[in-house]
Amino acid sequence: MGITPVAPDAVLPTTASDRRVARIPDRIFATILDGFLLLPAFVTTVVLSAHWNHIPASKDGTINLVGGPALEAMSLSLLILCVYALLSEAFYGRTLGKEVMGIEVRRNNGSPCGIREAFLRNLLRPIDAIGFYFVGFLVAISSQQNLRVGDRIAGTVVTENPGARRWRAFLILVIALAVLLYLESVVHLLPRKP
Repeated sequence: MGITPVAPDAVLPTTASDRRVARIPDRIFATILDGFLLLPAFVTTVVLSAHWNHIPASKDGTINLVGGPALEAMSLSLLILCVYALLSEAFYGRTLGKEVMGIEVRRNNGSPCGIREAFLRNLLRPIDAIGFYFVGFLVAISSQQNLRVGDRIAGTVVTENPGARRWRAFLILVIALAVLLYLESVVHLLPRKP
């Protein structure tokens, strides 16, 4: 009753789940949508890094990070993205962005992604993310299954998900964006220190 694993570069439509490989543009848009969802957390890392490094905001309220503090904020943001993706993929097989795009992460044999696979693929996300995911993009387009570095090591593949609840996920993203815009407007209404 075992499932025979699919070779890493085999064509996916013959997997145990009979799902097609996710298209690269769908994966890109899913990542962008997840970035919008996590934008408040990314902004928080900038504020925290400025606070920890005693960098004051300018008169117009902007924060300018360079050097070590900027690297600190980027590293924290990447950590947040990796943890979000790890938990979402380990327990649900997809992030909210992937749900909107109708794709999900599965093992090469077609079975659902587990904690081990989600951990490995997200542990390697910083390598894929070099150059705003340029490394991951180059590696993926060189593979028949569009596998990035993390997928190759973890034994995972991103497939189409015919059961995706796209509208519900999209609605959650719209609500999150509306809350973000509201919070941003509230922050600008607060009095600034002279």
